[in-house]
Amino acid sequence: STMLRPVGGSRANFLLVEVLPSSPVSAAELAARLKLVGIVVRFFKATLATYIRISAARPDDTLRVLAALHAIVTQPDAVLPAVRCSVEQ
Repeated sequence: STMLRPVGGSRANFLLVEVLPSSPVSAAELAARLKLVGIVVRFFKATLATYIRISAARPDDTLRVLAALHAIVTQPDAVLPAVRCSVEQ
């Protein structure tokens, strides 16, 4: 089932993503897990509690974000290695 839903068609270097109820982790948990592996995203706890904003300046950043997201949603209890990604600092 779908766990993440991109919102809109951004032409900027960021993407707003809704973390759907079917996800094994909440938006807050996802943001925290990404931070643990070196990917900092924006989490709007008050206004958009089910969303995170991901920025990726370089193609390598995008690949690292996608790999981390995949690992988190498919293995929510796994410990992920750091990926050295300077996203949304």
